[in-house]
Amino acid sequence: CGPGDVTLSATGCVGTVKWYAASTGGTPVGTGTPFTINISATSTLYLSCTDANGCESARSPVVVTINPIPAVTISASPFCEGSNLSITASTNLGGSKTYTWSGPGGFTAVTTTNNNSNTITRPNATLAMTGTYTVTVSSGGCSNTATIDVQVNSTVPPMALPSFICGPGAVTLNASGC
Repeated sequence: CGPGDVTLSATGCVGTVKWYAASTGGTPVGTGTPFTINISATSTLYLSCTDANGCESARSPVVVTINPIPAVTISASPFCEGSNLSITASTNLGGSKTYTWSGPGGFTAVTTTNNNSNTITRPNATLAMTGTYTVTVSSGGCSNTATIDVQVNSTVPPMALPSFICGPGAVTLNASGC
C-alpha cells in the first residue's frame, strides 16, 4: 500500500536468485530470497536462478503492484438532541471499498459500496451519542482512518417565568433556556 519497502520471495531455485530491473542485460538490483526493495510505483522486476555451475536461467517477470492508500475525509454538523445524527466519510478511490465505523456507546456499522462517500445516520440523537467517531476506509488491501468529534446539543424547552401585576396594566413575560 503506497510507496515503500516490498519484500519479494521466490521458490524452486537451487542456487542463487538474482533480481533485475530489466528483462535483459544490466546488473542485478539484488540477490537472494527473500529480497527487499523500495518501490515508489507499480513496477516489473525480473528474477533468474544461477546454479552452482554458474548457469543462469532465463529471467521471469514479477509485477509489484503499489495500491494507493485511500485519502479519507469525514464531516458532520452540530446536532440537537432528538434530531438525526448524520456523519459522512469521503474518499478519492474508485471501485469497491468498505467503510467501517465506530463511535460512542459501542456504535458500529460496516458498509461495502462502490460510492466515494458513505453516510451513517443515528436517529433520535441523545447526549450519549456525543464523542469521537472513527471511520476506516479499506480498498484493494489498503486502508486509512479518519476521526471526528461530534457534539449533540441539549434541547431544553423554554420556561415562562411568573410575573405578577396588581390591577390593570401590562405584564412582561421572560423566557429562559432558548
